[in-house]
Amino acid sequence: MRIDISKFTSGITEINKTAEPEEFKSPKYDLSEPLRLSGKVVIEETGQIWLSGTITAKIKQKCDRCLTEYIEVIEKKINLTLSGEVQEEQPDDSYDLFPNDSDIADLTKYISDTIAISLPNKSLCESDCKGICPHCGQNLNEGSCDCEFEEVDPRLEKLKELKNKMED
Repeated sequence: MRIDISKFTSGITEINKTAEPEEFKSPKYDLSEPLRLSGKVVIEETGQIWLSGTITAKIKQKCDRCLTEYIEVIEKKINLTLSGEVQEEQPDDSYDLFPNDSDIADLTKYISDTIAISLPNKSLCESDCKGICPHCGQNLNEGSCDCEFEEVDPRLEKLKELKNKMED
């Protein structure tokens, strides 16, 4: 996603941009629809150019429990310095500097990395996902299965044998 800084004038300018999923190819995720960036560009009298806004991306995911595909919505706030000098004291939500000799700021790598680190460690279609039956493979979110099994901890198998001998 590239932003042509020369199109902005001094002061605050609203920005709304979209980028096609092909622009953000990654082995970690696939976008299901165009990524959106909305926010504002601030050009100060000192020449400092700031971008503050929100990235919204819809990511195709597969549930770790039931293997169902679903869409994960990622909304991430960003604050960036597009050009200008680095200040010694940065605000608490520190800004990233994009040194720029031209009027084009390429945010593709930054946005791609931001999406990747915003993804959850465990992908779940629902927080209370029941998963699949380990014996027949039935998706337990869609209904129960007819499997009857007694789950015994294999470490306790010898105790069960001993108990059975004592009862005989």
